[in-house]
Amino acid sequence: MRFLILHGVQDVLSVRRTTFNQSFCLPRYAPEHDYVLQCYGRPIPSKLAEYPVDVIVLDTTFLCYRWARPRTILDNLRRDYDFVRRSPAVKVAFPQDDYDHHVVLDEWLSDWGVNIVFSPLARFREALYPRTGKCAEILECLTGHAEPADDAMLEAWRKPFAERPIDVGFRARDLPKYFGRLGRQKAEIGERFIRALGPRSGLRMDISNRLEDTLLGTRWLEFLGNSKFTLGSISGSSLLDPDGDIQDCARAYEEVHPGSTFEEVEANCFPGQDGAQEFSALGPRNVEAAMARSCQILVASAHWAPLEPGKHFIALDPDCRNAREVLAQMSDVREVHSRIEACYELLIGEGTYSYASFVDRILAAIDRAVGTSEERDRRSSLRDHRPTRPWCLIAELRILRELFAGEATDREAVVRREIEHLMEELGRRTGRRGAIRELFGANEYLGPGGSRVVRAEALPAAARVFFIARSALHVTRRIASKVRAASRRAGRAAEGKDSVEYNDNARS
Repeated sequence: MRFLILHGVQDVLSVRRTTFNQSFCLPRYAPEHDYVLQCYGRPIPSKLAEYPVDVIVLDTTFLCYRWARPRTILDNLRRDYDFVRRSPAVKVAFPQDDYDHHVVLDEWLSDWGVNIVFSPLARFREALYPRTGKCAEILECLTGHAEPADDAMLEAWRKPFAERPIDVGFRARDLPKYFGRLGRQKAEIGERFIRALGPRSGLRMDISNRLEDTLLGTRWLEFLGNSKFTLGSISGSSLLDPDGDIQDCARAYEEVHPGSTFEEVEANCFPGQDGAQEFSALGPRNVEAAMARSCQILVASAHWAPLEPGKHFIALDPDCRNAREVLAQMSDVREVHSRIEACYELLIGEGTYSYASFVDRILAAIDRAVGTSEERDRRSSLRDHRPTRPWCLIAELRILRELFAGEATDREAVVRREIEHLMEELGRRTGRRGAIRELFGANEYLGPGGSRVVRAEALPAAARVFFIARSALHVTRRIASKVRAASRRAGRAAEGKDSVEYNDNARS
């Protein structure tokens, strides 16, 4: 099939890694298809409207322009891409934060004849998609899935739990007041937690909601790999904003009344509306924290499914009244590791929440929309050839090159460093030595320069055998090298002695 992916990732080097993974999962995990990537804001090729495609993908980063101000930005976008509305292709949309401008989004997707909508808030389909839901299939998904390439890179940064320098790590964006108290909770929970524990907790905490402390790309993965515990609050909003009027009102009010409290903005812009319903779901950082094997401390919520409090994470009261109890649970090493492993197995190990599984669901939904048995049979035959983890990194290089096609040359060095970093990871997994390491499962435990990043006692049996054999081989080689050097020295000494004797005989 031929795919056209409409996205808005204009600067891939400053985008969150979860956004990159979500936006381009199809080219990574369904390489048997052809893809054209078109970024909003860049010139539209004259032949794009006539290019024959089978599927048009409306990515999250494309659909987020429904929030743009002035509103004419969205009007111009819909005019410029009107060929999508006219196209007979199957159309798949991946919205997020659906509660924000949901009426605008519903009208947009309905007008363009979208066939499939994957949303983290699909359970609210009746409230969010009254028009689109009449003709489209509304399906549940996560805001971010497990990416094996990230898991591979985390091997270099995922320190043994006891050696991690950060006890509690946390980053959150200070969301505007028009996301309601639930949205505000995400920014405030870090400060509440610090205050509740007091200055004598003895914990090394790296907690911030400042914009300048945002961690992008692989820096975020490294941060998680350094954190024993990760603090978190459910993603979403407790306020429904149908067409952005609440947002406009809140911004205008705060511009006139800088420093106004949440209660003041609420009373003037959305009195009595906050908290009527919570639109929330598991966030991508929960998947990444599980991948980093960082124990999660999460604010209690009914929307953490499939995670369960006590089994997969430590539950924290929204007002942090149980902070001391949480601290006691953090000290129970056995229970902490039990939660870490249970969370990792659920979100990462089982594969149910991986991008490979997600892409399978996307393609199955497209097959249903296409409705041809031939296409289903072809997909079934290709499913057995799904790319392995090293291929994910190769696909990432290809996507990066395509996204940067035609960009200014001053970015080439940055792209080259990113490519070199990924190629180093690939190099460990290819060739004869890479194949041997894969056979023993040792590639999972190698850091930069081929060093082992996990203590020997924490290794699986097969990997332990590999590293013992490798160490023995290195020792054998060193001994052999020393023997050869000693032999050469002895040979040179013997040659020198023979030369002296010969000279003595000649003189006599």
